[in-house]
Amino acid sequence: MNYIVNNPALKLIRSTGVTILIFLHVKPNQLTIFGGVLALVAGFVATTGSFTYAGLLFILGSSMDGFDGELARKTDTDSIQGAFLDSVFDRLGEGFLLIGVIYYLASVHDNLGVLLTVGALFFSLLVSYSRARGESLGLDSSGGIAPREVRVVIVCFSLLISSAFYALMALLVFLSAVTFLQRSIKAFRSSN
Repeated sequence: MNYIVNNPALKLIRSTGVTILIFLHVKPNQLTIFGGVLALVAGFVATTGSFTYAGLLFILGSSMDGFDGELARKTDTDSIQGAFLDSVFDRLGEGFLLIGVIYYLASVHDNLGVLLTVGALFFSLLVSYSRARGESLGLDSSGGIAPREVRVVIVCFSLLISSAFYALMALLVFLSAVTFLQRSIKAFRSSN
């Protein structure tokens, strides 16, 4: 899983993209907001059942997350406000997309799809909350098998490959639940 985040080709793409963004005078918070807006639009598109388009929009919006922090560091504009904005827009976009998927699946009476997507949303929120709450208490609650980057990839593939939707959503629920448990156990152990 770490290979996805630390892949040399992805690092080169990120570095080149950041150089272009610096040249265009794009600010990190502008990028964060733009990515968040794309994720919100993806949620609206998902309500229509156009999962392929929703997935593509979500990929594009989520890819901004790989650039905004790096852009802030390279332009020496990283801030607590920017980090907060980034975290909030990440949760907002992911939640809105999954709610859009749930809305559509409920409208076509796909109970299994609704159940799996609600489970994915529930455990995704718990993963994020366990880390945030642990850090606020001074505990180490990081890591786990499915950090946000992994969950985003699984969500995108589940939307782009309709024949694998149920299997990928079930995988997302499972990995998110395991990650929540891993972070919780790590936080408890670091409190001793």
